[in-house]
Amino acid sequence: MKLTCPACGAVASAETWAAEVAARAALPGDMADVVLAYLALFRPAKNGLSWSRARKVLATLDEIIRRGHISVDRKPARPCPPAIWAEGLLAVRERFEAGALTTPLKNHNYLRAVVYDLAERADAKNETEREHQRRAGIHRPRPEALPESARAELARLGLGKGGSGFAAKNEGSPT
Repeated sequence: MKLTCPACGAVASAETWAAEVAARAALPGDMADVVLAYLALFRPAKNGLSWSRARKVLATLDEIIRRGHISVDRKPARPCPPAIWAEGLLAVRERFEAGALTTPLKNHNYLRAVVYDLAERADAKNETEREHQRRAGIHRPRPEALPESARAELARLGLGKGGSGFAAKNEGSPT
């Protein structure tokens, strides 16, 4: 991907410009190399990507990554950390290289759909793990880990060590 310097008109690859401090500062976080490969998908077929267009693409990408969640087509929002975005950026680039994607991209909608699928799978995996922990009782804090006031309340209710308390308190009550 070739970019043109707005000041002098010099044309160089995006990788060259990324070596510049100001250009690298424009790229989101640890994902600079992945973002550069994705940014190349916005390059028009017959000329280089202008700085103003690159800046807009990067600004909107940075904005949607910083939200920390993703939602598309009125589907429920899913948590979406930067690692999922990086995985999505790589997946989009791989799909382009496999010939499954036409360029130039006009917006981030394709990326958002790919990332949403990844985030949804990760969220489902996390939910399954939480459910397994809940069923195993791992989610419940051990009494000794509770603050003194909570332990005292459990003891008052008869729910401390050694007894359920619930059955004893509710014996003879209507069901």
